[in-house]
Amino acid sequence: MFKINKIFLSSLGLLIFLLLTIKYSNSLATEKSQGYSHPLDKTDKNTRNIIESVRIEREARQLVKQGRYEEAITKYREAIHPEFINHNWEMSTALASITKIYQHQENLQKALETLEEFHEISLPNDFYEDRKSELLSLLKAEEEGNTAAVYSHIDMIKQKHSNLLPPHKVGLVAETSLIRLYDYLGDYKNGIALIDEALTYPRLTEKKRQEYLKVRRAFELDQSEGTKGRPTQVLIESDILPW
Repeated sequence: MFKINKIFLSSLGLLIFLLLTIKYSNSLATEKSQGYSHPLDKTDKNTRNIIESVRIEREARQLVKQGRYEEAITKYREAIHPEFINHNWEMSTALASITKIYQHQENLQKALETLEEFHEISLPNDFYEDRKSELLSLLKAEEEGNTAAVYSHIDMIKQKHSNLLPPHKVGLVAETSLIRLYDYLGDYKNGIALIDEALTYPRLTEKKRQEYLKVRRAFELDQSEGTKGRPTQVLIESDILPW
């Protein structure tokens, strides 16, 4: 008898739920037909915007990894089209990525312009301040024909973010910015030393260890051939370390 009542009550509960759902759906349809909007409509639209924007950004990231930089820039711009943006700060990732692409292409003025776009829609943050200092140091190095400004920037990063660098932390932007700059400078010795210090981090995961070893081998190969660029390329293609 107990089992019968239990089944009966479960079926009755399901029936009531379905009836309420149908009633709510009909009510919502009536409101829409009369020109009323429902709060869930706005939430759903905002969520769809975020999902679509992130999807496009992921496509752009794949293009970057393939070296298709101009296509990636176009795709990132597509991701921040007004139809996909609920709040301006949602453009931060795309604009930061475009800045990095222009810098990698050695188009430093365009990188600075895009960085200022980023600054306009975001709160003061380390990415803006550090990247601007880096770009200005690279421009100064070009103008003066020496690397003193770049090494000065490196010293600033080491002092400002000492607690975010090996051996205290690994895999953060401050560290990989140094890897990129040592690569730019052809400073294999300091690049490899930084990697070796990261490899001593006690909680280093196996995935990160393998990525660091890739970067180390890239420095070693460039050193043996007197070339540059391989360590940065490893970062660009990595899903573990930021670039």
